[in-house]
Amino acid sequence: QAFLRFHLACMEHTFSLCNAAVMPGWACLVAAPRWKHTRKVVFGGVCVNAVCYIAMFASTTSEMSFSSLGSLQGIRELFQRADAPLHMAAWLHYLAFDLLVGLLEAEDAVKNGVPQAVVAPCLGLTLMAGPVGALSYGIARQLFAAKPK
Repeated sequence: QAFLRFHLACMEHTFSLCNAAVMPGWACLVAAPRWKHTRKVVFGGVCVNAVCYIAMFASTTSEMSFSSLGSLQGIRELFQRADAPLHMAAWLHYLAFDLLVGLLEAEDAVKNGVPQAVVAPCLGLTLMAGPVGALSYGIARQLFAAKPK
């Protein structure tokens, strides 16, 4: 019982750490996309989440089968019977990949002259609703990218 409480407390701390680890990267993407260290800050957050992701996967006791990933019902059943480490791994996956998508958006915007005032809301959407932000950036890019001379 005491071990379980300790384990859950460690999971909560890991959850908080991983959420906090991506925030400097998001701040750089919004406020300083051209800064020479932005990419390093972003990858630092991604790496923290990747290491914790590996640890969560290694500690899960959930039975996993790749065949369960082939249908919506299989995914639902997997998450219904999953333990906290597997749920955490899924969340860390979102944190890391959304940040990488944000990096792609920011770097593409700099390269193509999309104004930062247009990119920043797209980044916010990418943080909060991944694919919606990526779609909004794609639309913004078509509308606001600098036209070749």
